[in-house]
Amino acid sequence: MFNYLVAIVAVLPLIGIYQMEAGAHGISIGAPGYPNGSFWAYLVYAAVLLLTYFSFKKKDQSPLNLQLTGNVIFYRCAINVAVLHLLIILCMLFVFKAYLVWTGQMGKGQFRANLGPAGALAYMMTKYISPCMLAYTSYLYTRGRRNLKSKIAIGFCLLLGIILGATWGFKSTGISLILASILILYWKSSFWGVTKAFSVAATIIVVMAIIFDDGTELKGVLEFLWTRLTVIQGDVSWLVWGKYTEGYELPAYLPTLWAAFGDRFLSVFMGISKDNYAEWAQFHFDIMINDVAGVPLFFVEAGHNVVGTPFSEGVIMFGLAGAVIFAALGGGGSAYIYNKINKAMNHGDGISVALWATYFCVFVFSWLRGGAVVQLIHISVIFGFVISYFSIILIRRLRLWV
Repeated sequence: MFNYLVAIVAVLPLIGIYQMEAGAHGISIGAPGYPNGSFWAYLVYAAVLLLTYFSFKKKDQSPLNLQLTGNVIFYRCAINVAVLHLLIILCMLFVFKAYLVWTGQMGKGQFRANLGPAGALAYMMTKYISPCMLAYTSYLYTRGRRNLKSKIAIGFCLLLGIILGATWGFKSTGISLILASILILYWKSSFWGVTKAFSVAATIIVVMAIIFDDGTELKGVLEFLWTRLTVIQGDVSWLVWGKYTEGYELPAYLPTLWAAFGDRFLSVFMGISKDNYAEWAQFHFDIMINDVAGVPLFFVEAGHNVVGTPFSEGVIMFGLAGAVIFAALGGGGSAYIYNKINKAMNHGDGISVALWATYFCVFVFSWLRGGAVVQLIHISVIFGFVISYFSIILIRRLRLWV
């Protein structure tokens, strides 16, 4: 499963760039494409990423002779996770009125703004706590005796994770929230097993699109899904490479690295605040790339974002050399995390499995798809995973039923 996720972030944008050079319309940039050499540049990036990954990825070792843990701890964690998710879903739907987003009476941006101070807790739950708890519960499922009861339990937990993600109003958030769990459940699966997992994920996204985009027909959803996976993954990278080779002045990259210390640091020590959004954007790559793509900043403030990819991030930093640097970082970093998860799996260290799988799926995979390397080392990541660690301890010890 891990290999396929790495391959996806390398290949799908390449297909999108190929389509752009063939004249496809770039939805993110609002312009048609044409040949500009970006395909070959990105091919170098993708090749370095994959070669680095497979070079540093260790061969699978035989696991220790671990006995099945039984299902008592699994059921205890599953019940705790389910109850916690139900409470949070009800809170999101009816206290913060996420149901208005589902019914189309409130925009996603307005919903996030209405969260106020509770937004930090909701973000922490979506980015760290929920994925980690679900991942750990999924690990326990793989170590226990699998029967109909345990399958229903893990399936119900994952469904609640998808619903929690859907309360934000985005089609793919639910999948992102349970991706670490899917990675663990399908860690050693065959090609057909992984295909089944991807098919289920695609079906969920299609259903979400039909629900959130009222009146959308199935054919239109499938066509947009393919465009979303290819053209929208590559059109900004196509544009950035074109601007680089044509001599356009690209924004300075190094200031974006200060964001790793957090927004409070920027505000207190550097005097950078959202009151001057244009200046704020120059210190956040995920915002700055929208400006490079020609997206008005007031759209970005409302929640709109384009897909940058580490390729375009590297090009803005140091040209093709920068793209190669980020390709090597992405491939080597992914291999390192794979080795960590595989070793923890073989030694029965479920907490490490959950934490590393969540870090890869929520942050590394997100970076490989959209750029902004600072999210890998952001100061909030350390705090988030400390909280997630104690959340796992909590669901292990809390006895609501067994």
